[in-house]
Amino acid sequence: MLNLPEFQRVFNQIGTCLIVIDVADDAELTYVLFNHMAEDFFGLSPTAFLGKQINPYRGKDDARKARRLRTIEAYHACIETKTVVTLEVEHVRSDGEVRWGRHTMAPAIGDEGSVSHIIVTSIDVTEMKKSQQNLEAALTTSLSGFVPICSACKNIKSDENWIPIDTYAAEKLNYLGFSHGLCPNCVKSYVD
Repeated sequence: MLNLPEFQRVFNQIGTCLIVIDVADDAELTYVLFNHMAEDFFGLSPTAFLGKQINPYRGKDDARKARRLRTIEAYHACIETKTVVTLEVEHVRSDGEVRWGRHTMAPAIGDEGSVSHIIVTSIDVTEMKKSQQNLEAALTTSLSGFVPICSACKNIKSDENWIPIDTYAAEKLNYLGFSHGLCPNCVKSYVD
């Protein structure tokens, strides 16, 4: 069994977000330890959590309900399988700031062989998620910018019609038109 008072001394010295959850015989989950890094990440004081059961979210925010349900399901998977479970989840702090956390839930097995506690370590992956979202947006914008062009006549597919490139440019890109000329390679082929 996890010796909480002894663990508490070490717990607050660790430089990562840590939470310990008590698992009762009826699988009720209760927060029992919460270090200063967790306090910073979640934007709440330990007194907002300690001794409180982890229940499904009862508010009207469907996204928040879904996130809480996924987290509770991950806790129960950790208990049932007695293995480490990892989950990335978005958190909206009380000040409105959005943070992403990668939570690793490890079971603490008691003397009788059942899970007595879940030790949760969390890493703030907010910047990584923002970078990933920016990259996805850039790729979407970039890929949506491709224009089908005929490799033979160079007409461009616009909607369901194939139109000359200068017409496409005038209609879609707001160009007034093209001035025509010959590039150095074409000049050589015409002169030779």
